[in-house]
Amino acid sequence: MMRIIMMIAVWVLMSVPVWANAEITAMIMRGDYETAITQAEALQSAQGYALAAEGLNAQILLGEVDDINDEAKRSRDLASRALAIEPDLFNARLQYALADGFVTRSSSTFKAWRKKLPAKTLAIATALHDDYPDDPRSAALLGAWHLGVVRKAGEKNGEKWFGASTEEGRRLYNLARAAAPQDILISTNYAAALLALDEAAYANDVYAILSSTMEMVAANDVERKVQAQAGLILSHMDDLDDAKDVAEDFLDGEWD
Repeated sequence: MMRIIMMIAVWVLMSVPVWANAEITAMIMRGDYETAITQAEALQSAQGYALAAEGLNAQILLGEVDDINDEAKRSRDLASRALAIEPDLFNARLQYALADGFVTRSSSTFKAWRKKLPAKTLAIATALHDDYPDDPRSAALLGAWHLGVVRKAGEKNGEKWFGASTEEGRRLYNLARAAAPQDILISTNYAAALLALDEAAYANDVYAILSSTMEMVAANDVERKVQAQAGLILSHMDDLDDAKDVAEDFLDGEWD
């Protein structure tokens, strides 16, 4: 009898989140992030914590948080809790890598250098890409690391200090775009990263990428809002300095 009771208890613990996960995913899709985060965290399950991190990362990406660094650390902690329960859960790995990238990006240059944050973020992103080489998001995250470091440190110092390069960043982003040609987030982030690096050198590439992005079909709240930012950058392309400013605000989560 005790064995049957234990089996029922395990079944209940495993089955309840299945329904809840679908509802929470729907909340994230429509942009009800606060409710999704609260309900997902309350599940105290691996998938619940990963979904909570996903919702919080969406808010960070969209510039809907007051303190990016603090919220990114919170998101990373949520993903870490998920991984403590289920180490191989892909969404937890993805959200952890994304949140860690936000932490590094929003840290001061001195703090990033002193704590070796770029190197730590690279290790996390590389491990994700090594384990999931066919997932375009892993390639895009690694590409974003390369272009982000070069943007902050410059080509020479980025290569010397961290092993980052524009060439490798572009290669990885192009792999991601080839694997997911209709992904609004990958295309917009790539275009914005290129514009932030060198607005004159990459103007034609950026214009082509953003023009194609505006023809894609947005499937959720994040995609709709990111596509709107792609359109905003595109509308400023007649003045590359302005376009670069908008792209940098987008990358830094400082949206108007």
